[in-house]
Amino acid sequence: MFENIQLGNKQIGGLLIVIGIALFFVVLSYADKMNQFHQQTCPLVPGGQCPYGEFILTMEGYAGFTIALALLVLGFYIMTRIAKEEFRAKTSKGEKENLLKDLTNKERSIYNLVVSSGGTIFQSDIVEKSGDSKVNVTRALDRLEGKGLIERKRRGMSNVIILKH
Repeated sequence: MFENIQLGNKQIGGLLIVIGIALFFVVLSYADKMNQFHQQTCPLVPGGQCPYGEFILTMEGYAGFTIALALLVLGFYIMTRIAKEEFRAKTSKGEKENLLKDLTNKERSIYNLVVSSGGTIFQSDIVEKSGDSKVNVTRALDRLEGKGLIERKRRGMSNVIILKH
């Protein structure tokens, strides 16, 4: 029945906010009813105003308000924080295109080797396939890593070059 329903982060965050607001009003109503009951059953002043206070919140009320507040905060976090991350990912694609335009021929050929290898390749394989010296490959990889296009990870005695998305 619900197989085809797909919710995005904004919808999930909005749903949590709506549930949090609804829970807030349910707990508020519960606390009001409990206070009315307390006022009516006060042993000191039958049928009148109890001198113990106007509004007393029970542990259930505190728990309910805490859960409602947590749902609201989580909903806002999901809507705003994750939306910012999605925006950054979209923006970084445009930035990546600009970076690729500014690559030197050597950087572009090494970057294409990483891409053609499925996004992961040993540095020694780049040296072998490019026919360039270790020093020149290392310098080009330094520049590519500085631009945020690749990442180098040490694996034993060699480096693995990983394409960043």
